[in-house]
Amino acid sequence: MGDETNKWLRHIVLLSPVAGKEATDEHILKHVLFLKELEDHEHLEVCGPFTDKSGGMIIFKNMSRQEAERISARDPFVVAGVRSAIIRTFEKSCWENSHLGRLAHD
Repeated sequence: MGDETNKWLRHIVLLSPVAGKEATDEHILKHVLFLKELEDHEHLEVCGPFTDKSGGMIIFKNMSRQEAERISARDPFVVAGVRSAIIRTFEKSCWENSHLGRLAHD
């Protein structure tokens, strides 16, 4: 299903450090405030850094791919050039959309 209105779609932003660039405390604070804004607008499903320090991930909900692209381009980390962003689209599997237990529904 490629339908952007599919309620099971999530857009995942993979943030990676940019070689030779360091995130300052100011960048981090602006990034955290950006995430809080996303949460306040119910667009944030989950976010956090990778434990191996290789970057982080943001999972958006309730938006189209185009919105995810526009919003991730506004991330202060991306704007400052200290992180690059790659967006992947993911379809959540669950009982309701028959991805889990498909045979049980036949």
